[in-house]
Amino acid sequence: MRVFNELKVQTLMSVSAKPGITAKDLARDLKISVESSEMVFFRCFRQKLVDRTTNPKGFKKPPFQYTITQRGLERLLYLELKKTKET
Repeated sequence: MRVFNELKVQTLMSVSAKPGITAKDLARDLKISVESSEMVFFRCFRQKLVDRTTNPKGFKKPPFQYTITQRGLERLLYLELKKTKET
């Protein structure tokens, strides 16, 4: 099991590297379940770290694509700095 901040850092790094990423793409990249990636995206969305848009071609799976916000970039930088200080 991963520490949530580590998962958050990996999620924010993936979103900043691949704007428009979906929960399924994140699950494949991080080797976690799709349900786990949807939950971490939902938490990040509630904290305004990512924005989500619906699929532009109508309601097809996956329904949401995620991009990082300015607040998300600031949090990513903070968490990366905190991680380097701890090691």
